[in-house]
Amino acid sequence: MTQRGTMIAEALRSAASLRSPESRLQAVIGLVIETGPWTSGSICTPGPGGQLCTEAYLDIRAREGDRLQAETGEGPAFDALGSEPVQVVGDLHADRRWPNWSPRAIDLGFTGAMSLRLFTDVTVGTVNVYSSRPIELSGASIQAASIQAALDVAAHASIVVDAMMMERNLRRAMDSRNLIGQAQGILMQRHDLTADAAFALLRRISQQHNVKIAVLAEHLVSAGELPS
Repeated sequence: MTQRGTMIAEALRSAASLRSPESRLQAVIGLVIETGPWTSGSICTPGPGGQLCTEAYLDIRAREGDRLQAETGEGPAFDALGSEPVQVVGDLHADRRWPNWSPRAIDLGFTGAMSLRLFTDVTVGTVNVYSSRPIELSGASIQAASIQAALDVAAHASIVVDAMMMERNLRRAMDSRNLIGQAQGILMQRHDLTADAAFALLRRISQQHNVKIAVLAEHLVSAGELPS
């Protein structure tokens, strides 16, 4: 591993040790911002229906930039998730790739942007950074070095984001299992059912209403009754 790679790995190891997931991601964003002339940034994950979900940000304008991408359905983060994993724009005034998003990003005070796909064996999101001044991209080796440094950080950061997503999914699975257990207990007590019979009832009603068992269980636990 190169000296730069070792420094990045150490910095991300420190980021991964932070208590809250948001703090970890903010630390990662800060590392990417430091690689170039960036002033703010965010990390997004793909949400339902192909939408973008902002998980963390530094500078609220970055969150707004993400929100506008979700609203217009276009922008560098969308393209980084789809067509090309590296999206860099030096001057939003001159770039014509995102005619609906770019003018609104300019209104936020941005003139340059970069989105990099985060992935392990699967895509886990994007890291997005924004600049408040135009960036000269052509013929500037320092910019090429800056982009490469950001890519190096993103490669390591993907592991941090992937671990966070796995942790979140595990927590959701545990919460769902606990809710189903509580719902079973309610049905067992009310209707003198066994645990298996109570689960079978939940499953039958979930099929009838085309609702996931976990959602049905949450309704029963919170409202105290099943759908009629």
